[in-house]
Amino acid sequence: MSSKDNFYHIRPAARLITTIGEDLIGDSYAAIIELVKNSFDADANYVDITFDYKDNSFLYIEILDDGHGMSRETILTKWLVPATDNK
Repeated sequence: MSSKDNFYHIRPAARLITTIGEDLIGDSYAAIIELVKNSFDADANYVDITFDYKDNSFLYIEILDDGHGMSRETILTKWLVPATDNK
């Protein structure tokens, strides 16, 4: 795992090509719902969703919660490796 100035790279698994289309999120509504579900999976007591237009040109959506986060190790060895079964 290489890093330069705390930047890390996504490392696709070999089976990514066959897996990539199986679990795609269909639209932006489903993406927000998935993030809220993740908050509850992290035992969050609240989820705060903010919709804001930045510079009147694009919609900025921020989702915050008080759930337990992932460890650095989990992010680097699981979430930066697409198509693993560890998600």
